[in-house]
Amino acid sequence: MLDESIFSKFSQRNAVKFCDSHQNWSLVTYGKLWRVIQIIARMLEGQNIEGQLIGVKLPQCPALITVLGGVIKSRNSFCCIDPRDREMRQDDCKECAAVFFPTGEWFQSGQGFQLLLSMRITGMKISLAVASFPVASSPVLGFCVRTSGTTGLPKTIFVPGQCIAPNVTSLIERFGVNEQDVIFVCSPPTFDPFVVDLLLALHTGATLLLVADEIRRSPTRLLPALFPAVTVMQMTPSMFLRWNHRAVTETILAPHSTLRVLVLGGEPFPALVIPAGCRTKVFNIYGITEVSCWSTIEHVTSHTTDQVPLGAPLDASIVLQVRSVDNGQILTPENAQGSIVGELFIGSSTRKCILLEEQPDTSHGDVVFRATGDLVELTNERRLLYRGRCCRLIKRFGCRVSLEELERVLTSHVSVEQCFAKAHDDDMRLVMFFKSSSADPLVEQKLWTFLRSHLPSEKLPDELLRIERFPLSVHGKVCQEGLTRLYLESQLHKSHPDPVVYFRTQLIAMGIGFVDDRSNKDDSRKHRNSFIESGGSSVAALRLYGSMTAKFPDLELPEILARLLDTNVSLDDAIAYVDAQVPKGNAAKRRRTSATDCVPPRIMDGGLLKTVCRYDLGKCIDSRPSTTFCPDIGPILSIGSHSGLLLTIDVTTNDVLSRITLPDRIECSVSFLEPFLEGPGLHAVVGCYDGFLYCFAPREGTIVWKYDAGGMIKSAPLVLSASGDIVFGSYGSAYNLHCLTMDGTARWMLLVGTKPILARPVALGSLADKKCVLVATLDGTMAAVELATGSLVWSRTNARNVPVFGSPIYLADHDRIVSCAVDGELGVYEATGGKKITSHQLPGNVFSSIASLKQADATVDLFVGCYDKHLHCVALDGDKIVLKWKLRLQSQIYATPLILDDKRTLIVCTTAGYVNVIDLRAETDDYTGCKIIATQKMDGELFATPTVCGDDALFVGCRDNFLYKLQINEMKPN
Repeated sequence: MLDESIFSKFSQRNAVKFCDSHQNWSLVTYGKLWRVIQIIARMLEGQNIEGQLIGVKLPQCPALITVLGGVIKSRNSFCCIDPRDREMRQDDCKECAAVFFPTGEWFQSGQGFQLLLSMRITGMKISLAVASFPVASSPVLGFCVRTSGTTGLPKTIFVPGQCIAPNVTSLIERFGVNEQDVIFVCSPPTFDPFVVDLLLALHTGATLLLVADEIRRSPTRLLPALFPAVTVMQMTPSMFLRWNHRAVTETILAPHSTLRVLVLGGEPFPALVIPAGCRTKVFNIYGITEVSCWSTIEHVTSHTTDQVPLGAPLDASIVLQVRSVDNGQILTPENAQGSIVGELFIGSSTRKCILLEEQPDTSHGDVVFRATGDLVELTNERRLLYRGRCCRLIKRFGCRVSLEELERVLTSHVSVEQCFAKAHDDDMRLVMFFKSSSADPLVEQKLWTFLRSHLPSEKLPDELLRIERFPLSVHGKVCQEGLTRLYLESQLHKSHPDPVVYFRTQLIAMGIGFVDDRSNKDDSRKHRNSFIESGGSSVAALRLYGSMTAKFPDLELPEILARLLDTNVSLDDAIAYVDAQVPKGNAAKRRRTSATDCVPPRIMDGGLLKTVCRYDLGKCIDSRPSTTFCPDIGPILSIGSHSGLLLTIDVTTNDVLSRITLPDRIECSVSFLEPFLEGPGLHAVVGCYDGFLYCFAPREGTIVWKYDAGGMIKSAPLVLSASGDIVFGSYGSAYNLHCLTMDGTARWMLLVGTKPILARPVALGSLADKKCVLVATLDGTMAAVELATGSLVWSRTNARNVPVFGSPIYLADHDRIVSCAVDGELGVYEATGGKKITSHQLPGNVFSSIASLKQADATVDLFVGCYDKHLHCVALDGDKIVLKWKLRLQSQIYATPLILDDKRTLIVCTTAGYVNVIDLRAETDDYTGCKIIATQKMDGELFATPTVCGDDALFVGCRDNFLYKLQINEMKPN
């Protein structure tokens, strides 16, 4: 990778120019650099180190360039290690035959390395330690780099020299790099663009300009260190955007600027206005480390800054493919009408980098393709446009939101220089960070108005947070951990012990109820508008309600959601309602109780519940465990998790029977195919986020068949053994309801309503001599479908298209259907035609299904877990619904209540991680007829419904990634 003739030809020219933290400059000529490179090479050769990997843990300085050159000349490969880490991780050097590091740092005896020597080169004292353990060698030379992990899991990649060479050759030719150029090395040595900058200079005789990290991190100190001097500059957009508008227009891109070439890559191209008279050539460059850094390039002019394409392949070795996100099939313009959108794959027959963690995709001949994880659009004009990361999609209240789409919309506003959307893990609060040079005091209000005019309400952020500067990672990209710290700091300032003040603060943070004397002398006029009229939405109301209940857990606001969504209720009235609910004086120390509101006792297990064992499923578990009985084994259980792992265990022995890994998340429950089929044995089916329904053999751990539903599957399949049918819902756009035979053959497909089906279908029995199934959708449609033909028998949609998450229940003795929408409306309907009989409004949102228990007097008790932190028991008496009692629990309830076989014990899990055992026939002081007799706190949130197997085995899937088996001891209520 080095050409000795370059060092000889330009021996008197500067190879390296370095500015230290005190802004002192040092120079190293090509002649001196070559002499020291030879010393380093002879040092390694003297230890018989050749064809091996050498670790280099040095900061940006001339010594770093010297050591890397010496490693290359000695026919070894190098791996740069983050110099900021005072300690060396074992993974950083486990494959290194030797490590260079600053003298006095890192080395400790007993770490598998022996200190060989120390020396001073080009102004820095460095040490060399050699491995005391055997290290594999390879004739292939190159460098090793570990990706940052900002766009996925970190990967260790070996880049052979012949793979990086096309980058260097193509860019030298395109940029016209020569010995007169000064190349600013912005990237840290652990980032592969650093190697590109290094080789651009050493192949042409150009000068490398390095600065100390303290200078690099300060835009004000960095600017005079670079200009006037730098002619070629390659960096991330986030690094570039640290400079203000004046620095860009008057120095960097000014007509008199020394900068010939500006290359921005590693992140989406920013909203950049190229000033008039600018002579600098600006490029958008794109690629992934797995295909040796850069793969495409686009020359950006003042006419192309609106939507900058990713560009054309950098050289002839690059092959680009757009593949379907759903099934991985190659998408071609010839087979599509209009533009196509899919995941970009980059392939090459010569750039074959080696990923140490995985195998490459060689399914398309000699070309090795790598997934970028990026969503792109190929337009009719054959322009390739970046549309975001495939993984930067979040789900909020049943709606998928693209964070990149949100960023694109806000960036298009003239006041926004840079922005970044982040969903915070603690409460999934979607915060949009933005940077603006606008002095307008109403800029946030104007941005909210702009967003509401360009995005539907479910895609709006919860909060806009203006920051002066974006925190950056060592690689120059937006640092998400830094953003989290900024958000938490801002929350400390907004937090207030008074509920009314906090409520007002949250309204303002959400862009609702802005008050500014300079724009509106009559403040009351704005407060006379309702929450909805002021820009609120049902999603915003739910988020506000969640914030209030989390901040003030003892404050009851049963009517706040209804008031926020009612256009006849003003903001002033909503604020007054909150104020009226706050206990006054000493009453603030007491929480109000009523005859139907039980306070959960402080009971922890008490011997009733005991953890037997647990199973690690890799990621969180949101599905209910499923059990069945095998004649030669006994009871078995199967469950899936968000890691794609499908686990089957023997309930009696606790042994693992099988593990199957599916390509994507599993959120729905397993359904077993019964009775046992002759020949093949026990089979089961489960849906996956990749859009396939999988039939598998749980005992053997094998896939039997799979069916493509055209969209992800979260609906648990309904298995009808008598007819041999499997019915399930999906997120498919063409069809969202499917009926299959037991061998995976489609019997029929149907589109019900306009949105996906999340709830499990329900068997209705016969309606007018037709066997039917009942389904509910996310647009509020409920429908009865004939099982034999797939035709609609009847269909109804609620008034406001409120989604239904939980499965309806069919009460055969009453010929009634009970269903609850997300807004808490519990409705009773005729099974024969879907006519609404009656309804009951619960005081919070409902995301779970309903549990029912038939009583001796022919009434039916319905148990519903609610977002208001209560378990509600309502009785269906004929065609009337009566509230019997409600029981306050620790937090919101997403899991469906579980009724045990004794008909008197209820298991209810809360999102705070509590498993509650409730006695339904207890004698209580408040005559509610229910009492919590035991609780057990898990280590994570509980969203999934539990399962009981036998008399005493309780299985709970937790969001801490574990499936827990609990033993229920003899019921002795406290």
